[in-house]
Amino acid sequence: MKASKTRITDVFRVFWNASSWFSTLILGTILIFALGELIVGNYSGLYPSKLMKYITKKDTKQFGHDLYIYAFFLVGSVLILGIKLWLCDRLSIRFRDKLVQQIHKDYMTGNSFYDLLMYDTHIDNPDGRITQDIENYGETSIKVIVAAAQSPLIIAYYSYSTFKDMGLNSLLITLLFTTVSFFATRFAMSPIVRLTYKFEAANADFRTAHVNLKENAETIALSRGQSAEEKLLSDRLASVLSVQKQLSNTSIILNIVVNICQYFGNALVYLCIYICAPATEDPSILAEFTGRVSFEVIMLISGITSLMNVINDFSKLSGYSTRIQELLSILREQAEHVNINKFGNSFVLENATVMRPSGDSLINDLNLTVRPGESLFIVGPSGAGKSSLFRVLGGIWPIKSGKVTIPEEKTMILTQRPYVPRNATLEEAIAFPKELNEVDLFEIQNTLRLLKIEHLKLRDDEDWWVGLSPGEQQRVAIARILVHRPTFALLDEATSAIPSKLEEEIFKVLAQKDITCITIAHNKELRKWHKNVLELTGNGRYSIY
Repeated sequence: MKASKTRITDVFRVFWNASSWFSTLILGTILIFALGELIVGNYSGLYPSKLMKYITKKDTKQFGHDLYIYAFFLVGSVLILGIKLWLCDRLSIRFRDKLVQQIHKDYMTGNSFYDLLMYDTHIDNPDGRITQDIENYGETSIKVIVAAAQSPLIIAYYSYSTFKDMGLNSLLITLLFTTVSFFATRFAMSPIVRLTYKFEAANADFRTAHVNLKENAETIALSRGQSAEEKLLSDRLASVLSVQKQLSNTSIILNIVVNICQYFGNALVYLCIYICAPATEDPSILAEFTGRVSFEVIMLISGITSLMNVINDFSKLSGYSTRIQELLSILREQAEHVNINKFGNSFVLENATVMRPSGDSLINDLNLTVRPGESLFIVGPSGAGKSSLFRVLGGIWPIKSGKVTIPEEKTMILTQRPYVPRNATLEEAIAFPKELNEVDLFEIQNTLRLLKIEHLKLRDDEDWWVGLSPGEQQRVAIARILVHRPTFALLDEATSAIPSKLEEEIFKVLAQKDITCITIAHNKELRKWHKNVLELTGNGRYSIY
């Protein structure tokens, strides 16, 4: 599926998926507080002009009275704003929680995550869509909703107030100045946006280089690769600093434009006051008029700017929404890639043609049955399709044609680099994917002794896995199979880093526990522990003996 263009309708589709009755209630409450913020803010904004009037008239009594009222409105504004922002944060969290939970459910159902990563090459960075785009959607959507609700009210009310107090000319000057300022700022900002994306990408590359260094520290040290890695890190840092310098230089223009708009905006207020000042010499009336119309002009400019920002934010929101909706749609509607029956009692392949994801055939018309007790040893040259067939038997690889049945619930799979959970104790890692209380702890202890890794018990529970050799990782994984005792075990070079004597002992125990193995291994001595051999000869051909 190709990536879709940004669609405005996706904003509402994602909003529907993110919403619930409780989030709708929170949103309604936010809008009520947003309206209250405008009303109380209007009163608190007008009182300074009254106070200036009483200061000029030296009316101490009225000044004290209105000062208390002004303080009351200020406290009300602060409380309303604080509660509104808190509700916005809570709603953003609820949106993120619901969307991520929905996607996680679909993403981790069966092999959906594997299918998406392997076959949907047009879906870029699904982890970024889940972790970053959804967070951005939650924050931006609420920002847009609140601003879209407040801005028209602010513009309408303060346009009327400005027109009433200052006349049509002042209103038109304010509208024109605000519009020009907005587009001038956006024009100056456009190269900043491009450079910011470039800067984030360079930063990500720099961060990735350090992550790779951490993950491959031992290999790099043993390979004497320090100089090469230092050069790589220095090059990545130079790329980051180069973009950062461009960003700093380009920001000069933006800062100048923003400051011009800000300072000339202040001058605009005085221009409007001069045009429409009342014909009076009473300083108290002039003070009150100046304070009131200054507030009205500033609020009008603020409302117009906020509305224009809504348009910009809505375009960002559309981008986030399309990426999220695209992922949701693919996870919910994609056809099943792996045409395999996963509820059999044996492995059965009928005229199955195994292929690469690109569509190239590797094994043609394979007919194979592996029943319990009939272990199979798979051999063949590199590129003949051994690992591809292994993935088909594991239920995560498609076939081009034919029929495949596998006993998924009765099978455990190990590869050359087995998965070792890092957020678990040694016993929990062996019990994985079951809970620890579902397995026999005495069996775990015996298995650790058999595999000669009981020394791992002496390590701290939280970091026992740190510094495990490849052989130790494979033995922890083998322990998992011996403790779980599945009917079938798929082993792809799963004992390649284990000493041959212990390797022989492992296969002997597997046979004693009636675990039927389907094995890929370079060690031909393991052939004797298997009943049948499947030899892949290349060019789609095979033989069974």
